Amino acid sequence: MSWYKNTSIWSAVIAASALLLSQFPPITQWAEVQNIDIKFNNRLGLNNAVGIVGYTMLLDLKNEGNRPITISKIDLEITPEGSAAQIYNAEFYNKILPNNPQPISYPITSIALQPDESWIEQVSFNPVFKPSDEEKLNELRLRIAQEIWENPNPNQRALTIASVDAVSPAEEFFEKRFDLEKGQYKASVNVYLEDSETSYEKKFEFIVYDYQIETIKSQVNDYKFGAGIYYPVNNLKSVWAKITNIK
Repeated sequence: MSWYKNTSIWSAVIAASALLLSQFPPITQWAEVQNIDIKFNNRLGLNNAVGIVGYTMLLDLKNEGNRPITISKIDLEITPEGSAAQIYNAEFYNKILPNNPQPISYPITSIALQPDESWIEQVSFNPVFKPSDEEKLNELRLRIAQEIWENPNPNQRALTIASVDAVSPAEEFFEKRFDLEKGQYKASVNVYLEDSETSYEKKFEFIVYDYQIETIKSQVNDYKFGAGIYYPVNNLKSVWAKITNIK
């Protein structure tokens, strides 16, 4: 009987092959697969730092590949209708902790994700600040904050009001720097990986209306109380735009 007709030999070969293959990763992991699924909710926060516009959104990033990845950078590209694109960097994510009504901001450095792992946070996107702008903002905020801290209202139920001399420079800075306009905007969230030339994006669009711009401008009236200066704006004056996904 020829050896190749011997079922015992073939059984042994198959068993040995199965044992050998069991020592290797699953066949789906033999080839490297790299992909990030980008999701966000249907609202984009329109915020500002004394007139310098920024954005906030709930971001959900999932590693859909079969290898660990490290996200090194996230940015938001905004293109007003008829104008050039502007880039806003993801600098912080915000959390509301138990027994603390004000959100706490944490800096975004790098994000490590295992396969099937997600990172879901409320992210703030801001423009790159010039050193002179950052110095001026801190100066304006500090002056208003110090007046409020150092001269508390004796009526504990009433808010302390900073002087016109302290608030006027902040109002003027807002008028000079606020450049958000009514209209349609195209945008994309862009995600970059460490040690990789590959990037991922998800596009969307939104519309800014007159009432949203006027609501943001009305926030200036609260600077004298410290709102929008050293603590967040009045919730009633928060502004959100509806997001429409672009396939």
